[in-house]
Amino acid sequence: MNKTIFRLLGVLVLATGLTQCRPKDTLQTPETAPLEFSAAMPEWAANANIYEVNIRQYTPEGTFKAFIPHIGRLKKMGVDILWLMPIFPISEERRKGTLGSYYAVSDFRTVNPEFGTLDDFRLLMQTARENKMKVILDWVPNHTGFGHRWIKEHPEYYTQNDKGEIIDPLNPETGQSWGWTDVADLNYDNTAM
Repeated sequence: MNKTIFRLLGVLVLATGLTQCRPKDTLQTPETAPLEFSAAMPEWAANANIYEVNIRQYTPEGTFKAFIPHIGRLKKMGVDILWLMPIFPISEERRKGTLGSYYAVSDFRTVNPEFGTLDDFRLLMQTARENKMKVILDWVPNHTGFGHRWIKEHPEYYTQNDKGEIIDPLNPETGQSWGWTDVADLNYDNTAM
């Protein structure tokens, strides 16, 4: 993928990731935020229109192939950047509902087969480029699904309770679960992770 896409993704993760993973009533305001940072926005993104795409719900088929014909229309509407909700496979373990959450990722290195193949995704990318559009991926680096291979290969990558059990993310203010029981909290105190 283009390095610029990953740079913008990094900016978006830094700018929105901290607030998107918490209930709205616990959001930090600029006055109470403990950390400050600044990130340079690429010039091409400064005045760009971003359109968030939920592949699963965008078309009745819910696939990359079914979405591709809509890219030209979105470009004509003034969209410059397509922001795809997570496209990765969803863990089966502890899945919520029949479809599961996009954020309970089982593998960050491939695409959800429900959406199509990696070649289908590449065609989506090519079509976006032909329309002079950028594509960014929604990716939350705070957790994985309980079906991710690291659960078995590297349990030390995850936050664990006193019994050594991998846990879902906790509210740091209360120590209680956010209720995201389908995801395993990554332990950023572990530098190997």
